[in-house]
Amino acid sequence: MVDYKSDVHIDLPPEKVFAALANPSMYDQWTDMSNTRLVKGQEIQLGSQLETVIHMGPMELPLTFEAVGFEPNKKLTWKTASNGDMQWEAEYMLEPQDGGTRVTTTGQLRFSGQLAGAEAEVAGEIGEAEGQELVRFKKLVESRK
Repeated sequence: MVDYKSDVHIDLPPEKVFAALANPSMYDQWTDMSNTRLVKGQEIQLGSQLETVIHMGPMELPLTFEAVGFEPNKKLTWKTASNGDMQWEAEYMLEPQDGGTRVTTTGQLRFSGQLAGAEAEVAGEIGEAEGQELVRFKKLVESRK
């Protein structure tokens, strides 16, 4: 099991940050995902699902995520809904801070089957990659002021 935590301060109010976080059409611009699209629901809310392809080094893993936590302007939690050798839960928490928003992401990945051996190899890289994603998210969101 791999746990990670990262945070970043964004110079925008939580409402604007959450609107970007809850916009799956932007995910491919700041995450290590591609071909991301909603497959259940018209917009992100509790129970919404999205399909994507996760890029982790040489691996490309198609996954389906479900929104299992949703509090507008405060929290968005995704959990894998697809069966496979990787299970992932990621939570984004937003807090007002110094005229902007503190975004904290925590997550947990579990590898099994053919990917079980990769867990030790990618453990350190995952935390670093998640931190880099938050920095890209900050730049993207702040550039759209």
